[in-house]
Amino acid sequence: MSRNRLTAAAALAVLVAVTAIVGVYLSLVQRPSPHTPNRPTTTPTLDLSGTWSGTCSSTPSDFCILRLTEAADALDGTLVLESPPGTPLEIRGNVTGSTVTFRGGGVVFIGTLSGSTLSGTYTATGKTYAWSVILG
Repeated sequence: MSRNRLTAAAALAVLVAVTAIVGVYLSLVQRPSPHTPNRPTTTPTLDLSGTWSGTCSSTPSDFCILRLTEAADALDGTLVLESPPGTPLEIRGNVTGSTVTFRGGGVVFIGTLSGSTLSGTYTATGKTYAWSVILG
């Protein structure tokens, strides 16, 4: 083999080796590290404050108004039944995720938030009833 052919073959071998090394390096650099810290996901904060109206199935007219104030997942407010008209029921409770729990005057309400609707059940005088209210 002539010297020129050996030099060309050697240059080609070096070029292939360098290309392979660069390819391996780039694949290692672009691969995410297994030690990359996970970013915490945050859940949007719900604010249930406002006037909610809807139905409470234990009343003759089924209509009720729920006024809530929320601060740091704690709920305070009043529940007013249309019929029979009476003194607003003072309530206190909390929010955990989309689950709402509040109570007042021996009545326990448990429900979930779905869109702009709060709904669930409540227990009064040993009986369970349905309730559903919308904000606005």
